[in-house]
Amino acid sequence: MSLTKAGRIMGALLLAALTRGLLLRGIAPHSPTFLTIPGAPRISYEIAQEWQTPSGCHCKIVVIDPKQVHFKGLKLLGEQLKDENTQDSFVLVEVYDNLDAVKTWRKSLNKRTRAEQNVLVMHHVGKYMKKPGSTINEFTAYLGGFGKVLLYQTFTY
Repeated sequence: MSLTKAGRIMGALLLAALTRGLLLRGIAPHSPTFLTIPGAPRISYEIAQEWQTPSGCHCKIVVIDPKQVHFKGLKLLGEQLKDENTQDSFVLVEVYDNLDAVKTWRKSLNKRTRAEQNVLVMHHVGKYMKKPGSTINEFTAYLGGFGKVLLYQTFTY
């Protein structure tokens, strides 16, 4: 048997074993469920504000480094937020890439100038939501900011 044929057979056996392992855990290989690998890279963020609504929603406003505002970084942040919020059934996290924009957010809507509102929406780069009674976690990425969306994508976990 040639070395390349043996390699292909070993690869097929490995793939079959991995697929079987995932299926035994209830995760189909084509499933949109993402596996979090221990020690995987994480996106650091600062919690600028956190509160609980009367309806039980755990809300946060977080600020990330602007260098992480790309699909790979935002998708990773969505997976991370999903893992961090397993205990809460209703979660909303608004993601910004500028702390000054968040300070503007704290002003009531009718007290913001047009320039402040523009800064706010330009730095709003994502939103994570976990709804009560649902197993779906969503992270919506706004590349370019919500006010000037260059690319928009929702990741479902």
